[in-house]
Amino acid sequence: MQKKLTTLVMCSVAASLFAVTVSGASGTQTAVQDEHGNTHTVLGGLGKVAGKTAEERALQALEKVKTTYGFTQAQGSFKLHSTTPDNLGNTHTKFDQSFHGIPVYGAQMIVHETNGVVQSITGEYKQLQPDHSTASITTETAIEKAQTHTGYQGALSRPATAELIYFPQGKKAVLSYLVNIAYLDPTGEAGNWKIFISTADGSVVQANNELHFLTCSAGTPATGTGVGVLGDTKSLNTTYRNLTYYLEDRTKAMYAATCGMISTYDFRNSTSTLYYATDTDNIWNASTQRAAVDAHYYMGKVYDYYYSTFNRNSLDGMGTGYYGAVRYSSRYNNAFWDGTRMVYGDGDGTIFIAMSGSYDVTAHELTHGVYDAMLNPTYGINKQSDALRESVSDVYATVMDSNDWLIGEDIYTPAISGDYIRNLANPDAGHMSQFDPNTPDNYYNSGIPSKAFYNFATSIGSRSIAGKVWYFAINNYLTSTPTFSMMRMATIEATKALYGSSSTYVTHITNAWNNVGVY
Repeated sequence: MQKKLTTLVMCSVAASLFAVTVSGASGTQTAVQDEHGNTHTVLGGLGKVAGKTAEERALQALEKVKTTYGFTQAQGSFKLHSTTPDNLGNTHTKFDQSFHGIPVYGAQMIVHETNGVVQSITGEYKQLQPDHSTASITTETAIEKAQTHTGYQGALSRPATAELIYFPQGKKAVLSYLVNIAYLDPTGEAGNWKIFISTADGSVVQANNELHFLTCSAGTPATGTGVGVLGDTKSLNTTYRNLTYYLEDRTKAMYAATCGMISTYDFRNSTSTLYYATDTDNIWNASTQRAAVDAHYYMGKVYDYYYSTFNRNSLDGMGTGYYGAVRYSSRYNNAFWDGTRMVYGDGDGTIFIAMSGSYDVTAHELTHGVYDAMLNPTYGINKQSDALRESVSDVYATVMDSNDWLIGEDIYTPAISGDYIRNLANPDAGHMSQFDPNTPDNYYNSGIPSKAFYNFATSIGSRSIAGKVWYFAINNYLTSTPTFSMMRMATIEATKALYGSSSTYVTHITNAWNNVGVY
């Protein structure tokens, strides 16, 4: 295959699309590039592939685009990550770019095929030179170095793990251990660290604290009532055992499959000790119970949304239970998902009241768990990818809590009427001309893809349909380090797959991204 024509289709201040037309044996291909000239999507002209497994067929497809992407051969350049069939008859086979069988962090390719016909290929191939092929330090040493870097030497929330990967650094692939350290520090600090330790000398290559702010036991399911943070009464799924009611929801489909349930605990304003949230008569109306009532109720609603809309059984899609814990620390103005659980502060009463009182805050944080399970996304190596992660959580917060386009309006600055944390209809940055590549605040740049979602949902008159498009795009077309341009193409392709290429929705989704300067 040889490049025949390069055409500039559109450009904006910071995000542009170039269409590179390439002739192949099966017809004309269109390679879509980002503003830096990196190919991230190939459409059309990929023809048929044969093979007993999806992996075999996908490797044949990748061989067809090796010149376009710039790798020598598919075999040996990629390691199978997953194969996912969708309910439309398509198969999405994802690979990690690899050297010596070791994956490159954040470098993935996905082949999309239907009964042997390749529809498209998405993802980026990174031109890197590996520095080593074997490790000079042990996993135990890497974990010790990583924990020292955090400054925390107490008990961990879960055992530390270490995985051998290549970390992209400029044009070099640094052989590293990816170490995960998670804890809740008694001083009030929390950590869910991903730390990359060089296998050559034990130095820290990069470190990111990835907190996202904002067996069956005996018991009988019961139904109680409770008063929430804002004074409203809610119905609660609880569990009765030993003459006591617990905030444990065993009514979800995940309980039958894996004993998975939604549980709510209480820190009682400590930072290290969890207590069961309990009641004697199943009427949860004490003032100290209000935060737990809302946390339990809203965590259940988030499960119900993903299960009823996408048949997704829990956050990880595998029926694993999850839990939340309220009244963390004292006057703590935040809520976060730490990779395994929700943690809510009570607020100081001025900036925030109890964080669990907001449905959209719970929806935002738990969606991090869904997004992470789908993509295992990278963090800290691409500003657009990091911002998109926050945007997706805001998007689903406003799909579930659909009364407005605001985040946190119920619990933010209680003395100021109409105040909110973020507004998807009018974000701080709503166009690529406002993109800031240097800001440490991922929420600022997240407004750009969030505004694209708002544009699409309002133009078609359905945030429910827009949410289905976003989910299909994320689950089937995105790699672990997606850019805004990649998300644009993913949602366009998802719209075509779900509603047909001739659907007016395709025009609406295209315009939605055009209007925020992402091409």
